[in-house]
Amino acid sequence: ISRPDGTSVAVDRFEIDGGQLSKQHRYRAHGSFVCVTPMGALADVCGQLRAALDRIPGCYAGASTLPRDSGIWVRVAAEDSRSLRAVIESAWSGLRAKVTGQIPRRRPK
Repeated sequence: ISRPDGTSVAVDRFEIDGGQLSKQHRYRAHGSFVCVTPMGALADVCGQLRAALDRIPGCYAGASTLPRDSGIWVRVAAEDSRSLRAVIESAWSGLRAKVTGQIPRRRPK
């Protein structure tokens, strides 16, 4: 993630191969969510997000703040795509409400 002037804010180094997603492993779906915001002071928001993610079954997820409080990063390993989607939607809706002050409406499929 870079600023408009090219200054690096965060770098993701994540490597996974097909063997790690095989049916022999519990977590077969992996995903990430990044929210970059000038809001700052994100430690409390990140803690609330972690607590929300802990309540979603079928996944192993974590959240952390980006360097210099420039945003929040969520990484998830899930048993299936349904659990993965639940985590991503939870992160998106919770952070959107904090950043914009508006609770997102459910989107039709």
